[in-house]
Amino acid sequence: GGGKVKLKVGTNNFEITVKSTSGQVKTYTISIFRKNPPAGVDPKINSSVYTLKDDKILNVMPVTSKDVFVTNLNVENGTAKLTHDGNIKNGDTVEIFDTKGNLRYTYKIVVSFDTNGDGKCTLVDLSLVKRHLLKSDELTGDKFFAADINQDGKISLSDLSLIKRRLLKLDS
Repeated sequence: GGGKVKLKVGTNNFEITVKSTSGQVKTYTISIFRKNPPAGVDPKINSSVYTLKDDKILNVMPVTSKDVFVTNLNVENGTAKLTHDGNIKNGDTVEIFDTKGNLRYTYKIVVSFDTNGDGKCTLVDLSLVKRHLLKSDELTGDKFFAADINQDGKISLSDLSLIKRRLLKLDS
């Protein structure tokens, strides 16, 4: 597996549990010390279109281009950079730099409806949500957030209905 975490200034402790091929489970504690960020004005990020929550940017719609995404993300005292061209896909990242070019924040982009990471809302996404609801597959991480369309903290029949409505073009 993999993942990213935001480091606070000072000591950050993380527990990581690993399972060997023989089935043995061990937990390790990793300590990371972060110094004060480099001098410079801290960028401020906001959007009237997207929701910023912790290290995620939510409410990005399927088939959103890089240009439209960056236009709808307001960065004061800094710049936003995406690592690729084309449409935004669930799980992509955007890096926020201050005016001196120092990386200050990294946000994971959550594309609503896009549970398989292709940047679109398709029957595959609908199927993945159905499988989650039937408990035959579990959606976690960014895929979970993409499927939780109404943002109530769970994936429910309501979310499934919203995906169906989008596929049938009953909602934009």
